[in-house]
Amino acid sequence: MTIHTTRKALSVSRTIIDRAELDDGALVFDRSRRGQSRLVSFRTLLIVGLAYKIQDPCRNWNLSNIARFVHTFNRAERALAGLADFAGTSDHIETALRAMARLLEPEGSFHRANPKTGEVRPRPVRMMTLDQFCNRIVEASIPPVFQPAQVQALDSTDVPTPAKKQFWPKKPDPVVDSDYMPPAPEPEDEEERGSKGWPRVGYDGRLQCSLDLDARLGWRTQTEDHDTHAFNGHDLHLLVDAGFIGYETIVYFIRGMLFRPAGTYKADCGIALIDSLRYGFEAEWLAADRGYSYCKAENWVRRLDERGIKYIHDLHANQRRSKMPIRNKAAIWIDGVLFTSALPKELRKLENFAIDMSDENKTKLREKYERRMQYAFMANGPVRPDGSVQLKGPAISGRLRCPNVAISRRYAMSKPETKCQPNSCDCGSTIVVYPQESARERQPMPFGTTRWAELYGMRTAVESVNSNFKIWRGVLHRHSSFVFGTTPNAILLALQCAAINVSLFHDAYDDKVTIKTTKSEHVPPKRRRRGAARALHQRRARSKKRLTGPQPVTQGRRR
Repeated sequence: MTIHTTRKALSVSRTIIDRAELDDGALVFDRSRRGQSRLVSFRTLLIVGLAYKIQDPCRNWNLSNIARFVHTFNRAERALAGLADFAGTSDHIETALRAMARLLEPEGSFHRANPKTGEVRPRPVRMMTLDQFCNRIVEASIPPVFQPAQVQALDSTDVPTPAKKQFWPKKPDPVVDSDYMPPAPEPEDEEERGSKGWPRVGYDGRLQCSLDLDARLGWRTQTEDHDTHAFNGHDLHLLVDAGFIGYETIVYFIRGMLFRPAGTYKADCGIALIDSLRYGFEAEWLAADRGYSYCKAENWVRRLDERGIKYIHDLHANQRRSKMPIRNKAAIWIDGVLFTSALPKELRKLENFAIDMSDENKTKLREKYERRMQYAFMANGPVRPDGSVQLKGPAISGRLRCPNVAISRRYAMSKPETKCQPNSCDCGSTIVVYPQESARERQPMPFGTTRWAELYGMRTAVESVNSNFKIWRGVLHRHSSFVFGTTPNAILLALQCAAINVSLFHDAYDDKVTIKTTKSEHVPPKRRRRGAARALHQRRARSKKRLTGPQPVTQGRRR
C-alpha cells in the first residue's frame, strides 16, 4: 500500500529527514555556503526525493520526473518541502544532488581531484561519512516503537549501471581472488567482446567497461534473465530485521545499507555497514551468506568477535572437512566443532541440507547432527582476554560414557558408550583452543543442529527484501536510475530504502501505525493484506502481457 496524497507523503518525508538529524553533515554546509542560496536546498532535495518514492515506490529515479512531480505542488505543499514560489527544474535538482555528492565523497576519492591540476580537495572537518549519512535516513524511516529484531540478516544484490556496456566480459573482476565465486564454471564457448579501446583500466586499477567511472565487474547468480555470472555495476548490501526466536510474524524492516562498486571485498563492506549504524549493531545474532563467511577469518569472523557480535552462517563445501588441532591431540575438528576421536565414522561426514530436500528428510538429518553433538567438546568458562577458550571433553561434561573416565560410568544408561582402548582417547581431557584454530568454520551455534537451523533459516528475510526492492515495493534494474557514480546513487537508494520501510509498516498495520508511533499499545495485531499486493500484481501482469503476449496460466493455490 502506498501513501497516495502528495501532502501526506511530504509530511511523512519531512518527519523522516528531520528525525535523521543530518545537520551535522552536508546540510549545515549547504546553509552556510557563500553567495546566493540554492533554489533547491539539500534538505528540500531529500524531502522531495523521498516523497516522490513514498507516493509510488515503483517510479524510476528520473530527475525530470521528480521536477514534474514538484511542479504539481500547491502553495501548502511547497511550504512543506521548503520551496519558493518557483519550484525549479531538473537542472536545479541535478545540481543539488551533484553538490551533495561532492561533499559526501570519501577522503582521498578520485572524484575529489581537480581535473586540471590533479590536486585532491580535502574533506570538510566533522563531516559524517556517506555511509553514516545514508543509514541515518534509513533508520529514521522506522517508527520508534519497532525495536531491532533479535536476528538480523545481511546480503548483497546486484545493481547494474545505466551506462551502455562497452565490454562483455566472461568472468567477474573481484578485488581479491579468495572471494566466493560461482559454483559452476563459465561456458567455454562464450567469448569476450568489446568495442575498440575497451576495456579500460579504471582509477583504482580494475577494469572499467562503461562511461560510468565507478561501475566495476561483479558476480551475480546466473538465471534465465542473466546469461552470464558477470555484470557491470555496483553491489547493494542490506541489513534487515530477520525475526525473533519463537515469533511467527515480523516486518522485514531495512536497518542499514551500503553501496559499493561491484566486486568490492564483501568482508570489508559488511564491517563498514555495521560500523556506520548510528547506534551500532543492536541485534543479538547476525545471519550472513557464504559471500561473507567464506572470506578469510581475520577479515570477517575475527572482526565480528572484536565487536561482540554473535554470527550464524552456512558452510561452503571446501569448509566441510576434518582436520586435527594445532597441538598434538587426538581430537578432531569437523564443521567448526571439536569432537573426541571416539566419534563414530558414520557421523563424521554428514550430508548438507539441499534446497529441494523435504521437511521429513531435513528433520532426520538434523537428528544426526544432534546425535553427533554428544561427542563434542563444550566450553569450560568464558572467553579469555587473548581470545582463547578452554574446552572440556564430553565424558566430563556428562554427554557420554567412556571406560577411561571413571566418573562417566555413573551416567545414565541412555548416554552413548564408547569403545575406547585404555589411555587412547581424549574424552575426559581439556583443551585450550586459540582464536586462529578453525576460526572461519567456528560459530556459536554448531552447524546443522536444530538451534542452528532455526536461526540461519531466518536469513531468507533478506531475500524477501531484495524482491521488495526489485519488484513489489520498488524498482532496481539497469534503467531504474539515470545517474552515474557511487555517491549520488547511494543517496538515492537510501531514500528508496526509507520509502520501502514506510510502505512495509503501512501495509502491515493497515495505516494504524504512523511514522510517529512510539507506544506499543498503539500497535494493533499484525495481519496480512491482500488488496494492495494483488492490485500491484495484476497491474504488473497486464504490463507484462502487453510486452510479451498471452502468458500461460499457472495451476496451484496461493499460500
